Amino acid sequence: MPMLYVCLMQGIVVDVPFASFFLSQLLGHSQNSGIYSSMDELPSFDPDLYKSLTYIKVDALITATHCCLSTV
Repeated sequence: MPMLYVCLMQGIVVDVPFASFFLSQLLGHSQNSGIYSSMDELPSFDPDLYKSLTYIKVDALITATHCCLSTV
């Protein structure tokens, strides 16, 4: 049996480092303040994926800006 299940069944309190996106879903919290995206939770799930995606986004933005400026 998984240890977390055993602790829950026996009433033992444990400190489990869940990712923030998981806790938000588990507790039913919604991000209603301002503009929210699941990208906001990605660093707690997979920091390397977040870093790669933001690099791609910034690189695409720079390329698009460069293309627009070079046609003027």
